[in-house]
Amino acid sequence: MKTSQFVRKGAFALALILCASSLYLPPVGAESAGDGEAQLPDSAQSDTLVTYSQYIEQYGEIPGATDTITVDISQYTSDMPVEEADAYQSRPGVTLITGDEGYVEWRFSVPKAGLYQMQVDYFPVEGKTSAIERNVYIDGAVPFKEANSLLFSRIWSNAEESISRDGRDNDITPTQTETPEWVEGWIVRDTTGYYNTPFCFYLSEGEHSVRMEAVKEPMAIGGISFVPEREIPTYEEALKEYEEAGLTPISTEVLRFEAENAVRKSDPVLVPINDRTSPLTVPYHVSKIRLNTIGGIRWSTPGQWIEWEIPVEQEGLYALSFRARQNVVRGTVVTRTLYVNGEIPYKEAENLEFLYSSGWKNVTFSDGETVLLVHLKAGVNTLRLEAGLGDLSACLRQVESLMNELNYDYRKIVMVTGTLPDTNRDYMLDRQIPEIISSFSRIADELTAVEETVKNISGEKSSFTAQLETLAYQLRKMAERPDSIAKKLADFKQNISALGSWITNIRSTPLELDCIYISAADAQLPKEDAGFFSKAWHEIQALMMSFVEDYSTIGSAGETDRSITVWINNGRDQANILKELIDSSFTKRYNIGVDLKLVQGALLQATVAGKGPDVALTLPASDPVNYASRKAVEDLSQFPDFQEVAERFNESGLVPFQFQGGTYALPERESFPMMFYRTDIFEELGLEPPDTWDEAYDMIPILQRNNMEFGLPISDLNSGAAVGGLSMTTFGMLLLQNGGQYYTDDGSRSALDQEPAIQAFKQWTQFYTSYRLPATYDIATRFRSGEMPIGISDYTFYNTLAAFAPELRGLWEFVPVPGVRQENGEI
Repeated sequence: MKTSQFVRKGAFALALILCASSLYLPPVGAESAGDGEAQLPDSAQSDTLVTYSQYIEQYGEIPGATDTITVDISQYTSDMPVEEADAYQSRPGVTLITGDEGYVEWRFSVPKAGLYQMQVDYFPVEGKTSAIERNVYIDGAVPFKEANSLLFSRIWSNAEESISRDGRDNDITPTQTETPEWVEGWIVRDTTGYYNTPFCFYLSEGEHSVRMEAVKEPMAIGGISFVPEREIPTYEEALKEYEEAGLTPISTEVLRFEAENAVRKSDPVLVPINDRTSPLTVPYHVSKIRLNTIGGIRWSTPGQWIEWEIPVEQEGLYALSFRARQNVVRGTVVTRTLYVNGEIPYKEAENLEFLYSSGWKNVTFSDGETVLLVHLKAGVNTLRLEAGLGDLSACLRQVESLMNELNYDYRKIVMVTGTLPDTNRDYMLDRQIPEIISSFSRIADELTAVEETVKNISGEKSSFTAQLETLAYQLRKMAERPDSIAKKLADFKQNISALGSWITNIRSTPLELDCIYISAADAQLPKEDAGFFSKAWHEIQALMMSFVEDYSTIGSAGETDRSITVWINNGRDQANILKELIDSSFTKRYNIGVDLKLVQGALLQATVAGKGPDVALTLPASDPVNYASRKAVEDLSQFPDFQEVAERFNESGLVPFQFQGGTYALPERESFPMMFYRTDIFEELGLEPPDTWDEAYDMIPILQRNNMEFGLPISDLNSGAAVGGLSMTTFGMLLLQNGGQYYTDDGSRSALDQEPAIQAFKQWTQFYTSYRLPATYDIATRFRSGEMPIGISDYTFYNTLAAFAPELRGLWEFVPVPGVRQENGEI
């Protein structure tokens, strides 16, 4: 009896000891330090490259260069095919035509150490129509992070001189065609808008090398040189130069140039658009589409530019004004950089500011008090406006750096508490991770300073400042009460995500232009917007015309010999884009009119009634075979040019639409999975992305010991994959990798009862049972925060990350999904 009581008391004491000690145990997988604290990674900087700000600080005392160094581009080494040409595209001298993979490297000598700007003469060779991207290496290394992705823009223009109209008297969006030409003396700069001035490179005295590594798109290089930094004068200095040259202000009537008639653009999306909100917008129609403005949300990315040709009869100094509207982003300033005949005339032209306004405004180029004049020569001048961030660029860089630190702090906390901490437990974070307390206090102070700067720039308190204020307040509270961090972890994560959205939103600088005015400084400009009675009459007319116009028809067949009816089961925005493509390319090329209608559902009923369309778009992938089995849809393979069209797709892309030897649809898109991973976190953990599933099995426990997850979607890799293509599931991926198939060879029955299918099913389910992978999750948010540093998703996730998480630039990669190693060693 005494023995049993002793055993019970001993067991009870042992349980108390275990319960008490569990409060101070280090996280699973972390080794104990001498003081019982968890061992965590030392640095948040996974990327060893410094930023340009850090790079230039190292050489802030170095004098600028005084001489120009010309690189002999004919003496090069490369690992890509390079074609040499003389007098390429009417330009004399040696030209190197480089491809879209590999690098070209040159050696050159520097007579005097200093800071140089890199100047490139290039020609955008025909490629895949996207911007040209290159990495720059100096002496075999990327000098700073931003040199790892430099964009060289292409040149686009309207294919037609004038805007034509369709059969419903609506303007047709002009086709955008690439009009390449030599870009002479382009100074290497940051086209993301984070830095307003061109990059400077430090070159010591002696021999050096410069390498340009292709990331995408080919380009022709006509010259490379390193030049002294150009000192842009102030307006006062420029005005003195004008006066010394005998240039005087011109007294002239107001000259109006329609902004939609731009001659050159950096992107094909910068097409003329329609505005029907004001009767003063020219050309105007109360109900018909008139392409009378340009820009808007399409002109919102730093680096995008639009160029106009402005003819004047007399050389001199002119005032420059715009009828503009910025009614999208409130609480910040939209900035544009002005180039006159290829150069920024003076420093004030680097930051033309456009304030928020719900209506149209006449904005005259000035410093707030004095109208700033620009020098125009007699004849044709070019004016270019380039989107930028102006004074907000420094704020953006700072906030992005702070967000990276906060994401790192969040990951350190999660390594201790897990993503769902016990709110009743004190994790002693101030003892286990003492550095985050001081980090929170410092970051809160820096966010408050940025908030004040943004408030001063915009002139008001807004949602942009409110997000910074909220996060700063939370950081201070968590620094004061470390025991509350676990309770506030979910809100902390949400506020970090909101900070990422802040970065995305503040980088968006939309601006819409109606016209450009050239005038004398004291000229009276035309009215900027209509008066009350004009607006009222405009609205009355628009209301009356709404009973006449058929707004359900996106486009009509027009005056053509042949026509077809097309139904689209999608949104109006997508239908309008499709209409632009039809009018600008298809109808003009084939003289076939298209009556495009926006119809949701009702296809089956219309087909049965004999009133269905000729073509239906954006339907579920299962519909073609269902209709084919009922002989309600044409067999496309009967058309004589079917093979020619079918070759545009992968053979597997047509399989879901084949039935009894016929093909009854074409895929609108073809999706495939890729594996995305965070390079910074993998570097911290000493991991490599897995090539096989066996390697993935070894990786998953390491992630889980650090309270991180591997994202494996349980079903569709593409949330909308049922539209226009067969949805790809994880099970299907594993099935095909293991040599299985959905149906038997003759297609008569299911093959899911065969051994490869059974093995694939067991492998698939074990990920969620044995390995505890999450069944549902938001990969974008978790990948951004670092909770899920690796995951499989549709390849279009690339675009999502580029837009959703710009602060992760250079911190992630994507590779093929893991495979199965065969007996011959191949994966």
